[in-house]
Amino acid sequence: MWEYIKRDAVSNEYADCIFNRKIMPVIYETPTYFADKNLKSIYNILRKDLAREFGEDKLLFDSPDKVIHKIPQHYKLDDEKAIPVWVPYGRNLSTIIEESLLIRNMAENIDLRRIYVKEDIAGKAKEFIKERIRDMED
Repeated sequence: MWEYIKRDAVSNEYADCIFNRKIMPVIYETPTYFADKNLKSIYNILRKDLAREFGEDKLLFDSPDKVIHKIPQHYKLDDEKAIPVWVPYGRNLSTIIEESLLIRNMAENIDLRRIYVKEDIAGKAKEFIKERIRDMED
C-alpha cells in the first residue's frame, strides 16, 4: 500500500500529503461540549468567513460527533445493563450514572468542531480568526 501512495504522491495531492507527512494545522477549535448557542454562532460565522476569504479548498472542517464512553445512561437499577453502586446515604443502591457527574458527562456526545487549514495559509488564517473574534467582542 505504501508503494502505491509513494507512486501517486507526484500526481495526487492527498497521496503527497500522506507520503510527505504534510499536515493541516488546527486554527480554531470549540470546547469539547459546546452546547452554548453563542459558540455555535461564532463557529458558523468563522467557517463562512474563512471559506469566503481563503476558499473551501484550503480548509477542512471536522466534527467528531461521538460518545466518549459507552456507559449506559438511561437504565434503571433493575436493568441488567445498569452499573449498580452502593450508596451509604438515602437508599442503599443506585446506578453509577445517577451518582457520578463525571461518568454522566462521559456518556454524553462529544460536540467538538475544528477548522484545519493548509500549511501555506495557516499564519494568515490564524490572524484572520483573531481579528474576527476581536470584532465580535466589540
